[in-house]
Amino acid sequence: MNRTQPARRRSLPLLLLLALVAMAWGTANAAGNLRIAVASEAPSLDIHATPSTTTYHDLVYATLVTRDLETGAFIPYLATSWALEDGGRAIRFDLRDDVVFHDGTPFDAEAVRFSFERLLDPAMAAPGASFAGTLERVEVIDATTVVLHYRDVYAPALLNLSATFLGIVSPTAVQTLGDAFAQRPVSAGPYRFAEVVPGDRIVLERFGEYAWAPAVFDNQGAAYIERITFQVIPDDATQLLLLQTNGIDVAGAPPRDVQRLIARNDVAPGRELALYTYVTPGIRYLGQTSCCGRPTEDPAVRRAVAHAIEREEIMLAALEGFGATVTGLFSPTTWGFDPDMVGYPYDPETARAILRGAGYTEDASGFMAKDGRRLTLVLWTYSLPEYQRAAQVVQAQLADAGIDVDLQLLESATLLAGTRRAEHDLLLIAYGWSDAGILSFFFGSDRLETSNRVHFARPEVDALLAAGNATVDVAARFAIYQDLQRLILDEAPWVPLYTVEVLTLVRQEVQGVKVHPFMGRLLFHDAFIGSRD
Repeated sequence: MNRTQPARRRSLPLLLLLALVAMAWGTANAAGNLRIAVASEAPSLDIHATPSTTTYHDLVYATLVTRDLETGAFIPYLATSWALEDGGRAIRFDLRDDVVFHDGTPFDAEAVRFSFERLLDPAMAAPGASFAGTLERVEVIDATTVVLHYRDVYAPALLNLSATFLGIVSPTAVQTLGDAFAQRPVSAGPYRFAEVVPGDRIVLERFGEYAWAPAVFDNQGAAYIERITFQVIPDDATQLLLLQTNGIDVAGAPPRDVQRLIARNDVAPGRELALYTYVTPGIRYLGQTSCCGRPTEDPAVRRAVAHAIEREEIMLAALEGFGATVTGLFSPTTWGFDPDMVGYPYDPETARAILRGAGYTEDASGFMAKDGRRLTLVLWTYSLPEYQRAAQVVQAQLADAGIDVDLQLLESATLLAGTRRAEHDLLLIAYGWSDAGILSFFFGSDRLETSNRVHFARPEVDALLAAGNATVDVAARFAIYQDLQRLILDEAPWVPLYTVEVLTLVRQEVQGVKVHPFMGRLLFHDAFIGSRD
């Protein structure tokens, strides 16, 4: 009692503050305003200026194609149909003729050309320009027909065209607003930007003219919810308390909080909160630096590390069970996934045997050593709770195999910049993407100074990466990426660990929310608050 009473007294001012904040944000929420908590803002609202996107970008911008909820197949959005031409080096799109931008100007082929030329303009320096792949030029045939010409066959073209980074913008708005376009970008999605208060909130309002929703939605007209307010709330605990006191409607939640709410029966049918989950495209993995005289340049050390890893224990520690272990390089929602793709099985004794074969012996403490030097590997990861917990388990598992680990927790910018210098042996990190072609960023020899963070480069890997990006036939392309996975898993520059379930809590008053498992997002176009009557 003596320990709990002071904590209870200290919590009262916080609860009072939260209650006042909830009142200020509209505790008795009007049915027309959905309140979503976000931990931070994206660097820019302009899709051609931001290196990252979030839900409000997805709701404002419209793309040529999108993906089916059930199969992940590509389906029409602003385009009605498409066909490959020139041996797969061009894609002809037929466009809708009934779409207008938020400023009332018509969407047409010239808008598509303008958008992609702006994206690729070196002066724009668009972070999302890489999503265009080998796109060279856009040919306007007429108002409703456009052809995208690529330098080479680019297999991920449709996938990338479904990404918000390749959303279409209003040429008139860009030209008229100039620099002010970044504060109120204009596209053709179901919502438009209404109010932006930096560091506090971003408010979207329903676009009443919207009548071109893709087939994934039951509602083909304007959205049911009139306004969506994205409230910037950096602290998880504050988000959760506001969610429970009706200060917000939607918030992400850490696994431990969700487990606690489930145990209390607060998350269940008919209760105040509903849980929406989806598996992220992409995985957490343990990278092993394969160059520069690091101990992990030796394939024997990399294979020993791979044998020392027990994935289930790591996933449970990191995510409280809200995830799934993976043995290949892709998650189940990334194209190229094969459940039969496996690397080295967990076997710490085999790990020791491999190291003995490479000239290591146990020292007095049971750690492996060679030439009087203990095998100590520098492990970098983010200073975030999930990564820290996962890395601590990895550290303990490698110790069981006789491998000492110097665990270093770094901020994101420091970690990502430091990998270029290969000052680490191990790297516990993640990627997220929906197509196997993403491996070009991580294993291409042309990426050694940037995103090839394990410095693993092989001519045969480059050949497979190039073939994967240039092969349109689905079955043939799948086979290429299976060969690539087998090669990488055998060499072990990556040890796959687990994939993550994204957890979102939504108040029960909000109905009609859908989960898009292939695009990794919640969909709100069919959603309503309370009753639609």
